[in-house]
Amino acid sequence: MRNIKCQHTTNAIFHCRIRSDNLLFISQNIRCGSTGKQPAIGTENIAQPLQTILTETTMRKLLTLIITVVVFSSCEKDDETKSIETTPTYFTFNGNIGTNDNSTITSNDNNLIICGNSGASISVLKISKSGDEIWRSDFNAGNMSEANSIVQTTNNDIFICGETYRNYSATRIDILLIKTNSSGDTIWTKTFGGNEADYGKNIISTSDGNLLIAGKTESFGAGSFGDIYLLKLDLNGDTIWTKSYSDLDQEVPFSLIETTDGGYLVTGTNEDNSNPRGLYLLKVNSTGKKVWDKTIGAGQWKCGFSTIELSDGNLLTCGQYTSNGYSQVLVLKTDNQGNTIWEKEYGENNLSEKGNSIKENTDGTFTITGSSYDFNTMQDDIIVLKIDQDGKQNWYKKFGSNHSDWGINLIKDVNEDNIITGDYDGSIFMTKVGNDGKFK
Repeated sequence: MRNIKCQHTTNAIFHCRIRSDNLLFISQNIRCGSTGKQPAIGTENIAQPLQTILTETTMRKLLTLIITVVVFSSCEKDDETKSIETTPTYFTFNGNIGTNDNSTITSNDNNLIICGNSGASISVLKISKSGDEIWRSDFNAGNMSEANSIVQTTNNDIFICGETYRNYSATRIDILLIKTNSSGDTIWTKTFGGNEADYGKNIISTSDGNLLIAGKTESFGAGSFGDIYLLKLDLNGDTIWTKSYSDLDQEVPFSLIETTDGGYLVTGTNEDNSNPRGLYLLKVNSTGKKVWDKTIGAGQWKCGFSTIELSDGNLLTCGQYTSNGYSQVLVLKTDNQGNTIWEKEYGENNLSEKGNSIKENTDGTFTITGSSYDFNTMQDDIIVLKIDQDGKQNWYKKFGSNHSDWGINLIKDVNEDNIITGDYDGSIFMTKVGNDGKFK
């Protein structure tokens, strides 16, 4: 049976139940009239057919009232929960952000540290979560240097990872690592590489108090296509171990995390001369030995840009899937061996979207930021979307300037707000979106 509470404009309230055979039964008190006086049937719960209690006229009115309530109840609910649309507030800073999903981090004192580039200089800036600049450092770390990723260690030192071009040569590129103090002052700069091009794409602080860089090497792999290259370093920048993972394809890393078992997971793409990209997952143990790898969607133009580990050990990756000339945000759930559990795509018709960063919310849902490209205007907009545990989309936002804009990083604040950073109108930006999809 289904309970219904019906209220007439004259303040008459009926508490009824509808049985599966559509007979109406009284299940609670009935208050009639604007005076609030009780009817003759009293206050006891009654389970008698209404036809035996009410007159024919009263019965018609009651049936009409109940039908009206049932028909319009969903509309009343929508009115009660209808959200008021808000507009984003942008905090902008000179430069362009690093292109990987941890070019923005939460600092040890609960602010934000961002790395990127401003002209020929590498830029590192610290801002509050309310958008105020605390300090900024711009420095030339070498010819045509780029900053891609940043991390702060427990002693408050900051490490920036990227690449630098030797003597402006397009084929002689080294992995770049810069160490600064907590105020952004340079302590030292180091490079790593061989005779060919080597790129530093991502850096993390490991649980044993060291550093791990994920890059692409053309010096130490299988050849000119490039392979994933891992470097384990101490906080002085001295090498603990290096590993390359060689095959005939090209692998490009975009995301690097430490897993709860003490190993590391690299997310990126896999491609060769004859086949389009596939989403690539590489799992290694604490010493860099390969445990497993997976190419998902080989030949289908799938890319992975950001992966998180869930509490049950499963993995959730966001990226991009391209088909028939258009891309959509790809979200892939796998087990801890890289076997697919489910895969879903999100986006709008005739636009090309990709997901650059994904984070888990405390209620088990997930928020993603990325970008959406319009072939008509030839411009990108920032996108943010929320999905539930099964991948069902809860809400989707698209916003930006009259130029190309990208959402690159998503940081979860302590109050569950989503802090988005990226590029907006030619500058680094920060904005906030609540967990309900409203801009802050």
